[in-house]
This record gives sequence, C-alpha cells and structure tokens, in this order.
Amino acid sequence: LTNLSKKSNIFLINNQKDFTYQNISTHNPDYIFFPHWARIIPGKIFESFNCVIFHWVKELLQEIRNRKKENRKAESNELKQCMIDANKIIGIEKVFSFDCPGNRFGSVPLLDIVKVIEKVKINFNPNIIFTHFAKDMKLDHVITNRAVLTATRPMSGETVKEIYAFEVLSSTEWNFPLTFSPDYFVDITSTISKKQSAMKIYKNELRDFPHPRSLGGIELNAKYWRIKIGLDKCEAFQMLRKIWDSPLSWMIRVPKISHLYMLQEHAA
Repeated sequence: LTNLSKKSNIFLINNQKDFTYQNISTHNPDYIFFPHWARIIPGKIFESFNCVIFHWVKELLQEIRNRKKENRKAESNELKQCMIDANKIIGIEKVFSFDCPGNRFGSVPLLDIVKVIEKVKINFNPNIIFTHFAKDMKLDHVITNRAVLTATRPMSGETVKEIYAFEVLSSTEWNFPLTFSPDYFVDITSTISKKQSAMKIYKNELRDFPHPRSLGGIELNAKYWRIKIGLDKCEAFQMLRKIWDSPLSWMIRVPKISHLYMLQEHAA
C-alpha cells in the first residue's frame, strides 16, 4: 500500500489518531476506503465523504456465530434458573434439566429422549406422570408425550400406573381443530396464586392479557373449566392411562358405574 500511495493519488493513514475530520478535509478525497474499520468511523467523516468499507466475511461470520452461541448459553442458563425458582414456588425441589434444543427438538432421535426419561424414572420409580398433550402445537411437546408413553410401556414391573396430559396455554388451544378433552379435574382455588407467582418468574415468556400466556389468561382458563365442572377454579387433565393395582378395587367401582348407567337409561 505504501508503494501504491507513492505512484497513485492515494493518501494512506496508518495511525488511527490521524484519522480525523480536519486531516481528511485537507485532502478532500473522492473515496475513503476502510479495511474493516466500520465500527470506529467518526460520524462526521461518514456523513461528509463517500465511504467504502471492506469486511473480512469469514471473520465477521465467525464473530456473529460466537456472539449467538454466547447469547444462547446465557439464555439457557437464565431459563434453567427460572425453572428452578418457579418449581420451588409450587413445592418442587428436585428438578432435572437436559440440554435438548427446543426449537430443533425434531432433530434429536426419539430413543435419546426416551433414555433420558428412563434414567430419571429409574431413580424415583414414580407411580404417576404428568406430561404434555399429544396434539399441542409445539413439536417438542408432541415428542415429549410420545417419549413418555414409550418409556413407560405397560409391561410387567412397570411402576408407572397413571399418566395424565396437561394443557399448555398458547400451545394446546392454538392447534386446531381442538382435541384436548379433559376427564380429570383438580380444584386449584386455594393454590392458583402460587401458579401465577411461578409464571411471573418467566419474565421473557410472560405476556400481557389477553394473551393466553398471561396472568389474566391463567385466571380466565381456570374459571373456564369452572363452568364445565362446577368448581370455583380448576386445572384440567386428560387421562392417558390408568392401571388398577388391585382387581378388588376395580370390582368395587364397577357396580357404581353400572348403576349410574342404569339410572340414565331409566330416566330416558
């Protein structure tokens, strides 16, 4: 560049301190070429002269990737902490998290997700599992539901006897046609405030009403099921599987169910 500047009408600035408006104005150049100096160009120079900026694309792309990676890591750590704090509010102290890409959940082999569930299940031997609804809009919910059912296949020795699907606001009700048909309801009149407090922890996920994923949306949904089932505020679940341990317990319930049907037929 030094040799070129001697042969041509080119003025070369090697020191950034010399890169001032007053110094540039004395030369009054037709163009100013910048080798990757975009971030340090004084505004007055940029507005007064024709500026041509060269970027090393490979380095720039790598820098963008690194920033995105750092941002994703920070967001992931923040989300994990929100998860821990929110669960403490509703009384859950032990939380497991696994680094699965939520927006690319479909790229993870189902068997890998099943193994994760089986690993946790072996440690606790649960009797009841609550999972996502199979017809949710979000793909990660659908895959999780399938993985849970796969990991808890009703074989001899399986400890899980009951599986229920819950609804997730802004996912379950947005996948048309609506197919969530709950048959198990829990009165949450005295605990809905804890649910809302837990949701407040997820500041980046919380929205303003009338968005379903809002504090008002949670309240309204609990009241919606109220008119369906007669409770003040309630949570709705859909039973996916229930296995009776004792044949006697099932036999005790059968006459009551049969009697109910008989009354209905008689009333008709």
